Amino acid sequence: VGSEMCIRDSIGGVPFPLQALDFISKLRQNGIPAAAVSTPKEANVGCGISARINEAELPRARALAARYRFSAFVGFYAFEFKYGRNFVYPMNG
Repeated sequence: VGSEMCIRDSIGGVPFPLQALDFISKLRQNGIPAAAVSTPKEANVGCGISARINEAELPRARALAARYRFSAFVGFYAFEFKYGRNFVYPMNG
């Protein structure tokens, strides 16, 4: 199981891809390995860019997301690939 912090790349037609890339940069500056990935359609949050992180880094990533308050932030999701398909679960809390 992995974790993704989903940031949509547009809200109401206004593009926001730089927010996801900025967050990934901030994660890396704080010693959290992160990669840019396409937001899985199974998350049902529209298309976008997500930051993929290791689930063990989730508390630190949550703290950074709270600090910077990105307007395009959607939430944290766990994902796994099994039975030949992707499953995405919101990680509330």
